[in-house]
Amino acid sequence: MKSKYYQYFSSQPKIFGFTLLELAITITVVGFLIGVGMLSWTTMMKARKIAYTKSILNQAKNCLITRIISTNQFPLYTFPSNCNATHSNEDINFCLCPLKDAWGNQIYYLEGLSNSGCLHESTNYVTDNPPAGQHRTSINSQIYITNPQGKKIYDIAFILISKGEDKTFDSPSYGNLFTSDSIAACINPSNLPNFSQNKDDIFIIITGKELQSIYNN
Repeated sequence: MKSKYYQYFSSQPKIFGFTLLELAITITVVGFLIGVGMLSWTTMMKARKIAYTKSILNQAKNCLITRIISTNQFPLYTFPSNCNATHSNEDINFCLCPLKDAWGNQIYYLEGLSNSGCLHESTNYVTDNPPAGQHRTSINSQIYITNPQGKKIYDIAFILISKGEDKTFDSPSYGNLFTSDSIAACINPSNLPNFSQNKDDIFIIITGKELQSIYNN
């Protein structure tokens, strides 16, 4: 009898499967690969949004420079410049209001200073144009911003800023200047802009030297 049972079971096809240990290892590896894939996807999407936002900032810069070249004056705005229809044709509203960064934030304009006040005030010209009676305005040599590497940058004409993914300014040294929903402000000489603790704000700096070079070319 025993021999018959043995022969019966021995003749049945063998079924192979995973042990619990093998199954646990497989699940762990699959979970790890999914996690790595999600992280890579998130990193890629964030990089794409940063790149898009930088392109928007450069688009705003190019628009402002085009208007600067036509007038030889620093970008015009009326405070508070908040994208309403009243001042829609002024330089800041015209160039910045149609634009949003990758997270839906408005683009902000932070203006440098002359020795007497904000650069856009009065007849402040970017470069000398004697036939038109226009004389270059000197940018205040004492004004600087601190970049993320802790370096001081002087000769600031203007800075274009995106709040980034968290939708808030990373430093009150410039964030508090944008009041009443305004997208334009002047640097405060008593509290110079500090980007050294920048988390996710994205910005580009345009110096007076750069503007003069572009205008003269």
